[in-house]
Amino acid sequence: MTEAMRRNVLRLEHTEFESGIPAGDSEYALPFGQGEHARPMRYIEGFDGKLPRFDQGCLCEAAAIRLGSHLCLTSRGTWQGLLILIRSKHLDFPFDPIGLIDDLWAGCEMPLPILWNGVAGSEKEQLVLLTPGEFGFVTDQKGAVAKFAYQDAELPTLTQADPEEFGRALIVRARVFNQSKVLLWTCRAVHGLGMRLPPDLETWWNGIKSRGRENM
Repeated sequence: MTEAMRRNVLRLEHTEFESGIPAGDSEYALPFGQGEHARPMRYIEGFDGKLPRFDQGCLCEAAAIRLGSHLCLTSRGTWQGLLILIRSKHLDFPFDPIGLIDDLWAGCEMPLPILWNGVAGSEKEQLVLLTPGEFGFVTDQKGAVAKFAYQDAELPTLTQADPEEFGRALIVRARVFNQSKVLLWTCRAVHGLGMRLPPDLETWWNGIKSRGRENM
């Protein structure tokens, strides 16, 4: 494996993936978030006795593990995945908005494991994992949605999301959460994408509309 391919820490904060996350001044933890949402992630030795690796002031190779309620960063070891920081504040993809969806907040929502979420709403810092064969969706500030996928390449691909594939992912997410607010928003979003709901969700949605509660 080449040196470039060993680097598995990326950030997405404008229009494309960039290598590394600025490590700040601390020798002991990587800063995430600001103010009350700050959550430094401590560096610890991995099973190989090594720490995460840095280059020119940036974290470039690491894995994330949980110790109790704390998320820590350690050596990558043999892990083949990517560790990606998504900052939504300045995301701006060269695509049109995906559909007529209200309250489509910027950031990554589905279906990747999100290790940590910063400020909710339109400005987020999120740390996500991406392993070979996986994909995710991320929305920019204007409502354009990109799909990113990883197939053992140096960087994941970043392409315009297909509305139907994105809609199916939203439906999967709604079933996982199984909360009324998420289901309501998902039904509105799927219709905003020009799609039909699955029969069970369509029945539930029609019942909600008959009671005048579809905009709650």
